[in-house]
Amino acid sequence: MDRKEIVKYFYEVVVTNHLLEEVGKYISEDCVHKNGEELILIGIEGMRSHLIAVKNTYPDYSMKIIRQYCDGDHVISEFRNIVSGRAYKA
Repeated sequence: MDRKEIVKYFYEVVVTNHLLEEVGKYISEDCVHKNGEELILIGIEGMRSHLIAVKNTYPDYSMKIIRQYCDGDHVISEFRNIVSGRAYKA
């Protein structure tokens, strides 16, 4: 898989199907969340905790990648969150 396919698989398969045991294959220990200019270290366990919280809040959510751009190591993905049959663009 190329970089775009890896990102797409992570969101559409791992995240959508809540495959928490696979998160470590796609997220590194030095994974950060960027909030404005602030970087917050979350790592693998932080990502798992985030996915659990999202699933608890939206039990039937799924993610669908609709467009991607790749420049070197960076992949930017536009996606839709689908909750109870309604799509939300992010």
